[in-house]
Amino acid sequence: MTRKEATKELYRRPWKAVTCSQGESCWCRIIQTVEPIEYQVFTKEEDEVRFDTLDEIVPMAAIDKDFAEYVVTLHNNFLEKNSEIFEAF
Repeated sequence: MTRKEATKELYRRPWKAVTCSQGESCWCRIIQTVEPIEYQVFTKEEDEVRFDTLDEIVPMAAIDKDFAEYVVTLHNNFLEKNSEIFEAF
């Protein structure tokens, strides 16, 4: 899978809100996929391939915890009700 394909896959996977490095008492939350998405990265030589992961959707200190939970709930409920929409991508 390429990075472009992995980025599209973000919208087909369930999300979760997790605490930042400051812990539960912090005001912010990180939104990420429940399972990381692995994709291939090609080096300039193109004879060496390495893998990287994509999982973070909203980084630390970008969204407060209440809104993060709201967005995650909306996204995951949408996936449950409309999973056939994402099969077309």
